[in-house]
Amino acid sequence: NFINASELTRGLMGSSAAANLFLLGFSYQKNLLPVSAAALLRAIELNKVEVAANIEAFKWGRHAAANFESVRKLAGIAAQPWQPLHDLDAIIDDRCARLVAYQDEDYARRYRELVEHVRRSEQAIIAPAQELRLTKTVARNLYKLMAYKDEYEVARLYSDGKFKAQLQENFTGNFTLQFHLAPPAFSKKANSAADGTSGRPPKYAMPGWFLTVFGQLAKLKFLRGTALDPFGYGRERRTERELIPRYTTTLQRLLEGLNAQNIELAIEIAALPQTIRGFGWVKAASIERATARQQSLLERFDAISTADAARIFYRAA
Repeated sequence: NFINASELTRGLMGSSAAANLFLLGFSYQKNLLPVSAAALLRAIELNKVEVAANIEAFKWGRHAAANFESVRKLAGIAAQPWQPLHDLDAIIDDRCARLVAYQDEDYARRYRELVEHVRRSEQAIIAPAQELRLTKTVARNLYKLMAYKDEYEVARLYSDGKFKAQLQENFTGNFTLQFHLAPPAFSKKANSAADGTSGRPPKYAMPGWFLTVFGQLAKLKFLRGTALDPFGYGRERRTERELIPRYTTTLQRLLEGLNAQNIELAIEIAALPQTIRGFGWVKAASIERATARQQSLLERFDAISTADAARIFYRAA
């Protein structure tokens, strides 16, 4: 399900500043977090930042998980303004437009060509009336890998005007901005947990005027992935770029052995990028899990493909 936490908290509390805590409460109530409510509330208290408002948002999130329609009406929202796209062509057009903004027309063209290749392959093995589930899965997951959130994309999202609009909508009076950043290219990872640190890269506090730097950095997206990209040499960025050709190679392997018996496995394999989440060490761990899962599924996929090819051979003989 998709919920607009910002709009809901704005309607319920007059501000969307605690939208993340609303989502935290929603996730907890849906049994998606392996942490007790008492522990979460204690963490909010220890943080000592807008404690009362954050606890209220957390509770509203729990209520929404239990009775969403009731909370939506209390927030004065007639209906959720955004719904996920379901039509395949609409999904492709939407992702292409996003990739043009992310990089350029050529980048979006590469995406469209590969998705259309998958469409033709899937159409060859399913009934005309069947939904193109594999193609939809690829359309969503290939985009996720191609639009990885690097420094240029973060800068673009902060400087495209939407962030400023949200600030003006939710805050009045004198306030200051501070950005807490941990750029992989500049962060030093702790040597070990024994030195009293978590081993995670530290974040650096940047003043509000850094928003101007974001605007200039966003214009340099044409450097992404080139030898002149100062951010491209870090391990995390290299891994993110490598995931794209690895995925396309896997897709080619799937399409070569695709049949009616293994298409469900193909869909599951094509959806694995959705399990890759987070940043830094969190993302690295999820990539390892996804890679191991893919290897296991591919072995099953290949076994079915080989068995099916053998049956065809013996029938022909």
